[in-house]
Amino acid sequence: MCQSTAAQFPNAVQGRRLIHSPFINTHYMFNDEKILIRGSPSYMLGSNQDLQPFANQEIIDKSIDMPLPDLYPVEPTIDMIKEHFYNDSTCNGFKLPYAFNRPHTLFMQNSDHWNNVDRQCRSLMFCFAYATARARERFGEDVVKLPEPVSVQCVNMDQTTLNFTCFQLNTLDINTEGGIKNFVWFDTGNQIFKKILPQPWKEDEYFHKKRYGEFESTPLDKMLALVLNGLPETANL
Repeated sequence: MCQSTAAQFPNAVQGRRLIHSPFINTHYMFNDEKILIRGSPSYMLGSNQDLQPFANQEIIDKSIDMPLPDLYPVEPTIDMIKEHFYNDSTCNGFKLPYAFNRPHTLFMQNSDHWNNVDRQCRSLMFCFAYATARARERFGEDVVKLPEPVSVQCVNMDQTTLNFTCFQLNTLDINTEGGIKNFVWFDTGNQIFKKILPQPWKEDEYFHKKRYGEFESTPLDKMLALVLNGLPETANL
């Protein structure tokens, strides 16, 4: 579907590459603890240009006054596993210089039994990891206050549903509650098909197999919009 737009948007092919399962390894500091994020999405759409911010500087500055939810007495790291690791260097999946190493859109295929909220949390984690890795690549390993935001998108999907995540990293100062905040936008539960489970009690064999019906094209339009986001040809659309 996305490749079919190449005639209208040539940079969709010339300026992008679909990369299979790139490995991400990075970390951040929270309450004097080092939090490690590592793993691989199913695919990453790499670009030769960074995504533009979703929110401008005025909105970023206003986030200083946005309160964060208080989880006390629960620690935000309550479910994280403590372990020894000896390589905390940031790796974005590319050992050699690569023209399309800028993370544009992550794609995550879901074959598990998680609900959409769980899947969106995983998308947020990977978006944060890739944005952090990109920020350190651009601004230095020790960067905390970013000169400009870093944006990453994610699509997670199963057989019937697409979920979208747009993330904007504004700061790596995670410990300062009174500072600027990072932003995330979720669009959850976009159903393409309705899965109809087998109904073996009915006589007609048509109902004895799993079926899909009630096709809805809007989620595919949204996915295409994310993939085309940032192309020069779409600037005036």
